[in-house]
Amino acid sequence: MIFDETLLAQARQIWIRRGQSLRLALAESCTGGLIAGLLTEIPGASDVVERGFVTYSNEAKEDLLGVPADLSINMARCRRRWPPPWRRAR
Repeated sequence: MIFDETLLAQARQIWIRRGQSLRLALAESCTGGLIAGLLTEIPGASDVVERGFVTYSNEAKEDLLGVPADLSINMARCRRRWPPPWRRAR
């Protein structure tokens, strides 16, 4: 993976949660599954990572995660108004 520092930080979290018998469920959108991908690169992650969802469209967020439609619409407006830093710095 190209995010070595991020992977190390996530590995620490996996081991902390593993010792506490905690499980993770992830719901990703704009990251497109990147977080789940990073976590599952770590040996022993299957003891902690239970499941993950990549719900990119508003319909998927509503259907699979129960996100209210008005919240999805408001978040989309916010993203258009305040683009992430990597899109602003060009």
